[in-house]
Amino acid sequence: MERIDRFNQQPGKYRLTSWSCLFLSSVLLFGQAGNAAFASSKLAGNLATQKQTLFNTLPRQVSNAVRQDLSRRMGIPFDRIRVSSYSRRTWPGGCLGLERPGEVCTRNLVPGWRVVLTDGSRTWVYRTNSDGRVLRLENSTAADRDLPDAVGEAVLEDASRRSGLRISQLQIVSAERRQWPDGCLGLGEPDGVCSQIAIFGWRVTVEGNGRRWVYRTDSSGDLVKFDRAASNTGEDTNGDLPNSVADAVLADAARRSGQPTYRLRIVRAERRQWPDGCLGLPGADEACTLAIVSGWRVTVAEGDSPAGTLRERRWVYRTNGSGSVVRFDRAASGIGGDLDTELPDAVAYAVLQDASRRSGLPTYRLRIVQSLRRDWPDGCLGLPSPRERCTRNIVPGWQVTVETERRYLIYRTNNSGSVVKFDRETSNVGNNENLPNSVADAVLRDAARRSGLPTYQLRVVESQRRTWPDGCLGLGGPADICLAGRVEGWRVVVASGERRWIYHTDESGSRIAFNPEGSESGDPGAIESDRIPSNQLPPALRRNAIFRGIYSGGFAGRTYEINLLEDGRVVRRSLSSGNSSTLFEREINRISRRQVQRFQELLDDRRFDRFDRQDYRAPRNAADYITVTLTGRSGTVRYADLGQNRLPDRLQTVIRAWNEIANPN
Repeated sequence: MERIDRFNQQPGKYRLTSWSCLFLSSVLLFGQAGNAAFASSKLAGNLATQKQTLFNTLPRQVSNAVRQDLSRRMGIPFDRIRVSSYSRRTWPGGCLGLERPGEVCTRNLVPGWRVVLTDGSRTWVYRTNSDGRVLRLENSTAADRDLPDAVGEAVLEDASRRSGLRISQLQIVSAERRQWPDGCLGLGEPDGVCSQIAIFGWRVTVEGNGRRWVYRTDSSGDLVKFDRAASNTGEDTNGDLPNSVADAVLADAARRSGQPTYRLRIVRAERRQWPDGCLGLPGADEACTLAIVSGWRVTVAEGDSPAGTLRERRWVYRTNGSGSVVRFDRAASGIGGDLDTELPDAVAYAVLQDASRRSGLPTYRLRIVQSLRRDWPDGCLGLPSPRERCTRNIVPGWQVTVETERRYLIYRTNNSGSVVKFDRETSNVGNNENLPNSVADAVLRDAARRSGLPTYQLRVVESQRRTWPDGCLGLGGPADICLAGRVEGWRVVVASGERRWIYHTDESGSRIAFNPEGSESGDPGAIESDRIPSNQLPPALRRNAIFRGIYSGGFAGRTYEINLLEDGRVVRRSLSSGNSSTLFEREINRISRRQVQRFQELLDDRRFDRFDRQDYRAPRNAADYITVTLTGRSGTVRYADLGQNRLPDRLQTVIRAWNEIANPN
């Protein structure tokens, strides 16, 4: 495993590298047992493995570069993007093997990385040079590579014409096979004539200079339609929309959303002619004048992100020319027309918001296909969470079904939408149809052993293809030796009621590893954790600090802190004896800047941020233990030293590395 170098600070002595210190200390240890030769041989093998692992570790600057680029391109928050796998590569030229049309690239070999990013629902693939200063977004799906040249050329030419950019400044970043509903590719104009024959084709996204153009095409590229609503071109989409219309629709959207108008924005406005005085949206038993009404179709979105980003809520309106008549278009806003017409908007939006979070799709790509009135047996709507206390009164509400691209999500709500419960048991959320039986059987057997439940009471509720970074399937502990090289396999979730067990496996299920992070197994050997209350969080790191440990309690009852500074100094601060409040600070160690960088890389590699605000309690009946609070730039974790060996393996690795820095003797 990665270690932090120790240095002998006494004047006149030679400095020893981490590898030398590790070698000498191990030889002495095993030599005392009379087996120094065997120890030296084993250690040499371990050192070679560790050096190889370090060589194959993705540099933090590369990880940050690709995550920042994807965040900028897609409008996804930086902290929601993570590296799912990576590998060293040598690219055939300065364009990293991804030349753009008309681009001239150097032909020298370029060492670098191939990095796969995910936001939990989608993946993107990047190519970079060795330090991440040169990077290219690779086509992330097999469909991208099948895009006909004629289609690619057609959309690039149109994007070049619209943007004023050269084709060499544009890049096709995604291409998906699609079936369009008609000859207008689903983008017909009002009163336009479209053949009603389904058309097979492509949805192509082009990017350049921070802007995005989305196209729909047929299979050959002869028919190309620009999808303005899904694009982010930086153009003014409101045209000459009258202020009176804008004010009217924003006021209604604010009322429906509960958001102030300054948090809303009009992302599209189109002139339309409506067939009657009800603007084509008559109410029940409403009498509508039959005259043609000129007006507007207006789309309102929440927030400042480009239209079409994740979780964006949209409200679509029809108005007359002045805004004196405004109609909310429920179906176009993602609230399907097949639902009970009395379903409150607040319930619909609460359900769609949760479905968007679970599916990773924007709300306007979701559709409520059914809503039924229901009376639930208690305040938890018949779906209590662990330790949740439920009132016993009957609660009237709704059962709502949301359709995503390939799944159905079913919810239970109260009448107002203030309580929303996801019904996992009846929802079609599994993605297990391709999971091999051998993998399912292996994880179910292990989950049965861990839980003490028969296998028929367990079920696989989720499975996803994954590429693991090493032979330990990404779950190696401090003492494990993991074979280098990526392993194709699965991430599998097994559940029984509210309990769940997460596994990493290889392709066939011959190797499986239990992942305690995220699992709720009820294992009596697992240490319990809570969330650190906000009023118990420690102060922020001092300006030049990288990491800090605060230690309190124990037999002596003292409190002190140890800080690792950017220049490699390790300083300890503690209260003086007696009741004095004077702080004493002294330097107890010093490490190199390279060692500081390696410790930061370890924090990233072991995902220290995933433990933010976790409080791992002391074992029952424990006494005279020390409470340790560790704080880095990505989060804070607290634990009792007596329970350290029962913490998650990744956290234990960080703690061991930190202890080498903070306790040099």
